[in-house]
Amino acid sequence: MGAGNFYIKDAETVYVDDSQIFYENEDGEIEYDDFYYDDLIDHVRETLPKSYCDVDKHFNRDSGKVIAENDFYEIVVTGWEGYYAVSVALKESDYDNQGNMYSLAKSHLDKRAKQIFDKLSEYYDLRVRSSGWTSGPYEKAA
Repeated sequence: MGAGNFYIKDAETVYVDDSQIFYENEDGEIEYDDFYYDDLIDHVRETLPKSYCDVDKHFNRDSGKVIAENDFYEIVVTGWEGYYAVSVALKESDYDNQGNMYSLAKSHLDKRAKQIFDKLSEYYDLRVRSSGWTSGPYEKAA
């Protein structure tokens, strides 16, 4: 059985296939190169509103890397089974998860993520989780 689709609780996530980031050699194998991974990170950061600050730290809830954050959200990039997951995750903080700031951030998560993903879809053909094992094409907001 495979690994299933990548998922983070309290986050919105899109998938970017490895073949859109890296290139195939003459043998049809994908050549992984940090230069092309850095392009992905740059493209994600370009889509972010000015309220985000660039960071480079480990994401506490999985094996991903936080590449940017603001007071409410963390932008997480995680290498998975043949793709990279780009997530807008609720930021963990010291305040109570039932507090007003958390509620505000949670209520706007889907809208904020959609704004970022719509811009990112100008660079990549994004996919989204449709079940634990399947994904479908990302659709831009109307």
